[in-house]
Amino acid sequence: MNIDYLCELAHIELDEKEKNTIQKDITKIINFFSKLQELDLETEDYYYPDHLGQIKYNQTDVNHIDFSDFIEKNSVRESNYFKIPPILKS
Repeated sequence: MNIDYLCELAHIELDEKEKNTIQKDITKIINFFSKLQELDLETEDYYYPDHLGQIKYNQTDVNHIDFSDFIEKNSVRESNYFKIPPILKS
């Protein structure tokens, strides 16, 4: 991975220590996503985030979710927009 190229794309300057740290972090992230790709989501059960409640879905349930019903139950309407709970917690 070329950290110098990534710094150029991001328009940031890093010293060598910071580049080494970033290199290690990016490697960990890539390894994590590689592990995720190994999951067989056809047979594994998975859960939606906590703010949606402890709703367990498997692959066959996903085909039966009514999107408009889901949005109405899990958001607040504000004029022509839907306000949804934040994904990231501070």
